[in-house]
Amino acid sequence: MQRCDFSSRNFPERDAAEVAREFYASLGHIEIDPLDEHYVADVSVLLLPDLALAQVAASANTVRRTPTLLANSNDDLHVQMLTGGCATISQVGQEDQHLRAGDVWLSSNDSIFQCAFERGTYARSIAIPRAGLTPHLAESDFGRTRKLRSTPELQLLMHYAAGVMGPPGSTPLGPDLARQAAIHLHDLTALALGAKRDAAHRAQGRGLRAARYKAVVADLLTNLTSPELSLDWLAARHSISPRYLRDLFYGEQTSFSDFVRNKRLDKARDMLADSRFSHYNIATIAYDVGFGDLSGFNRMFQRRFRQTPSDLRATAREVAAQR
Repeated sequence: MQRCDFSSRNFPERDAAEVAREFYASLGHIEIDPLDEHYVADVSVLLLPDLALAQVAASANTVRRTPTLLANSNDDLHVQMLTGGCATISQVGQEDQHLRAGDVWLSSNDSIFQCAFERGTYARSIAIPRAGLTPHLAESDFGRTRKLRSTPELQLLMHYAAGVMGPPGSTPLGPDLARQAAIHLHDLTALALGAKRDAAHRAQGRGLRAARYKAVVADLLTNLTSPELSLDWLAARHSISPRYLRDLFYGEQTSFSDFVRNKRLDKARDMLADSRFSHYNIATIAYDVGFGDLSGFNRMFQRRFRQTPSDLRATAREVAAQR
């Protein structure tokens, strides 16, 4: 797996736009026409097996694919989300399509188009070779660029892609995880674009399941200390049944209750070892991370970390004093 993080800020301002033009042309077979005098572009590209992810934050510009660039391009399909700003897509023979933040559109590298980003380009994209995807789709007409209807599968796809991509400078995934992520992204893309029955069945047990688990865990960790957190509450937030949610955790060799308990214990351990919380007593920390019973917290903490909360705090203070 390879990652490329490009920033026009690394070049003299007088050269930034031209360097960005060369980068876009070589990587995406598109040309750009900056609309701002001081053009800035930050682009990250992640190459996975048989697909590529990209995210862009750039000044206002117009992006187009011309017949000349088309001759050197391939037929990859692109699923793209506008993560900020707005855009207008123009294509010969089609009405202009107006996009706003959160909209997702489908395009192909073998089509001529123009897209105006008047407030800047803020987008995330997934590029997949057509040959590896279309055999699994119910339809195969991708000659026109079009906005996609928002569906749970489409939102899961873009959420999962964002997690795999990570912020600029992120450590690349290892080979095994990269292959697994690529499989999941292929599955989710097929589901989002309308998979054939057998492909949909396979994807639901593989890519869709992985993406849902990832989304559920992210939401759980955000609400880890909330008194509302429960199996039913979390399932309702993700429009799935409590039983399906329970099975997601079983598939990861754990249970919902064990996962929540261990994450809360981990948070308590981190707070006990952090001098910023030295004025918190143990009971306060236990209640703050979501435990309602102090004696139960002490017992579970000692079982997980082989020492009491008091002992861990004392050890952390000794280590800090020796620095």
